[in-house]
Amino acid sequence: MTELRIAASGATVGASMTFRCSRPLTLAIVLPAILAAGCVSGKLNPDETGVDSNVDDTVDTDALDTSVAVDTDVAADTDVAADTDVAADTDPVDTDVADTDVQDTATDTSVGPWWDSSDTSIETGTPQDTDTGTDTDPPPPLPVEGLTIFLTDAGTSGDFGGIAAADALCNSSSARPNDGVYKALISDSVNRVGCTSYECSSGGLSEHVDWPLIENTAYMRGVDGAYVGTTDAKALLPFPLSTPIWDTNPEVWSGLSSGWTGTSDCSGWTDPNALGNVGLGNETDSRFFDRYLQFCNRTNVLMYCAEQLPPGKVIFTTNAQPSGDLGGVSGADAACQAAAPTPGTFKALIVDGSSRVACTTSDCSNGPSEHVDWPLAAQTLYYRIDSTVIGSTDANGLFLFPLDASPAARNAETWTGLNTDWTTGSTCASWMDITALGVNGVAGSVDDGAISSYDQYCDRSNVSLYCVQQ
Repeated sequence: MTELRIAASGATVGASMTFRCSRPLTLAIVLPAILAAGCVSGKLNPDETGVDSNVDDTVDTDALDTSVAVDTDVAADTDVAADTDVAADTDPVDTDVADTDVQDTATDTSVGPWWDSSDTSIETGTPQDTDTGTDTDPPPPLPVEGLTIFLTDAGTSGDFGGIAAADALCNSSSARPNDGVYKALISDSVNRVGCTSYECSSGGLSEHVDWPLIENTAYMRGVDGAYVGTTDAKALLPFPLSTPIWDTNPEVWSGLSSGWTGTSDCSGWTDPNALGNVGLGNETDSRFFDRYLQFCNRTNVLMYCAEQLPPGKVIFTTNAQPSGDLGGVSGADAACQAAAPTPGTFKALIVDGSSRVACTTSDCSNGPSEHVDWPLAAQTLYYRIDSTVIGSTDANGLFLFPLDASPAARNAETWTGLNTDWTTGSTCASWMDITALGVNGVAGSVDDGAISSYDQYCDRSNVSLYCVQQ
């Protein structure tokens, strides 16, 4: 009787496999031969280790390992790919309607479900740890702020009456997500022009006529506020978009070609017998406005609508700063300018008592002469970048409380250095010393807590800045 013990691969340390066979083994014998040679038992034995001295353990172990690999290869037996492959049976119907130059004229009203435009809820949250202790936790990610692009919810034929009529359809649409003013993202090559050269390569912004997009501005989609993209210096959206403007593929009138130049536009959007260029709502490249030509009598085509900046000036809230050591007022202004979400010059709504002062008496009882480099203008409307009106300043260039809306839709701590009466409080030693204290406001407040809520240690790293357009 020949006995062979080998370590069991993958088993518990110390385990072995024991084979007892009725006749001697040779080097050519592999596991199937061992079984045919009359092996009477084989089991994992955690109490036994080693190899019987009558057998060359190195050679026989290798041979056995190879044999096991062959016998335990069940890839061929368990391969069910051929049986479960349903790709051939479930090939979708080819819905690509761009195969022909002109689409059918059949009325199709199935443009997908629409959102609940009555949902105007915003995140309110709570202030970021309002104690005055040092907090080194990293700040949470902040939402992108920007203007809105939405898709109308009622289709129209291409003879809707021109550019002014298209804008009116945008502003009367029940899908309009806020009270902002909107213009249709559409071209007629005369009254509204994107570019006269490919991607405005020749003249930049000068090629525009009544163009609804604003340069260097973030845009969010109206259905859920998801970030779409930020326009470049020529007021064009780069591709691919971060999120499509819609999740399905309704047709959308544009009159634009892939380089943002004008093309077929239903004869100025007045002729149902002409052709007009359309895009598809779920595309993220230029096909979102340039997919194919469509007959202008087609009645279920939608429009993109881009929000416009209202009269007045913007106040936005930055992401968190590293600490209250901002490098002085000039450093705070530089941080605002670097984060500006729309064109223009921005300054920080912050004071240090010398180079920037709001008031030297309570509420500037002696008038605006108390200001030093104060960023708020007198009797001016201010709004958030999403067009929400914050409020208007008085003759002294100060907000009266309560505000119409909070400076931001989130409760971010914000360095100001201001007391509630607009005089100067703690300023992190003129925004240069992390061992000092500085006054914080809370951006989600509508009362004077928006500018002055409490002192905060200046080494705190999750405090933001208010930035005011000049």
